[in-house]
This record gives sequence, C-alpha cells and structure tokens, in this order.
Amino acid sequence: EGHSTSLTFMLFSHAGDRVASCSKDGAIKVWRQQPSARPPHQVCPARVKTQIAAWTLDMSLECEADECERAQLAAGPGPAGRQRKKPAPTIINQVAWSCDDRLVLAVVSDNTVRVWNAAKGRQLHVMRGHIERVHVLGAHPLEPRLLFTTGYDGLTLLWDCWRGVLLN
Repeated sequence: EGHSTSLTFMLFSHAGDRVASCSKDGAIKVWRQQPSARPPHQVCPARVKTQIAAWTLDMSLECEADECERAQLAAGPGPAGRQRKKPAPTIINQVAWSCDDRLVLAVVSDNTVRVWNAAKGRQLHVMRGHIERVHVLGAHPLEPRLLFTTGYDGLTLLWDCWRGVLLN
C-alpha cells in the first residue's frame, strides 16, 4: 500500500484532508483523512485543537510515457543495431498541490514537470523545459493554473499547468 523506497517529499493539500507523498519508487501516493472509529488524539490541547486521524491510501499516481518517450521506445535498436540504453528509473523529487487542490504537480528525475488530475488520478501533462534536475517547485497561492520551477540549469520557468505549456 505504501511506497517501496524512501520518501523524497510530503505535502498536505490546502484543505488539509489529503497528503501527497513521493518517493524514489517513481510513484506519488495520495492519502485521505478518514474518520476514526475511536476518538482522535488531541495534539497540544491547551493551545491548539488539532486532532490526529487515520489516513488511508486514496490513489497512486504513476508517471506515464508521453509522446517523446513512446516514440523513442517504438524506434527500437539504435544505429548499427546497437541496443538502446535502458532508461534510468523515474524518481519523483518533489510534489505540490494547485491552490484549489484540483491538481497534483511533481518534478521528476527526467527533468520534466508532471501534472495529474487529483480527483481521477489521470496524468494530464508532461512539461519539458529544463535540461538539468529541477530542485524547486512552487504553485501560485491564488491562481490555480500557475506554477514555477527552478532547476540546476539556472532556469526559473513559469508554467500554465492547465494547458501544459511554458509561459516564459
């Protein structure tokens, strides 16, 4: 049910009812808060009325191959019949929620930014623009279609994650 390797990042949804976790296993797991059969524990009851509840797996999001990746796989062996190099395992480096919690956003070890529908778990976009690993992912706090990424290539890019396109 959980990840098969160590976690790389976790983040609460803005509503606080879901958590997205990502891992070196190439998956994002979305966990949903469930009502508990027993009364929840209170954390710091004197100061804050936060309650701890049970969390169950809601969905698992996987990186699907896009058109570029499918074309490379379909091309078969390289020049002179050489076998193409096996692709490196996909690692999800960081995850974020759009400000309306409708989208799950992630930066991946193949230097792509990926977008999923948070209700259905369907991958919507694979966005390319970085030539080195992305180390910062930020969703706009008020505009659900905007996010930025910063990579070790020195680029900071602004994206429209509804259309899956680079804006700058």
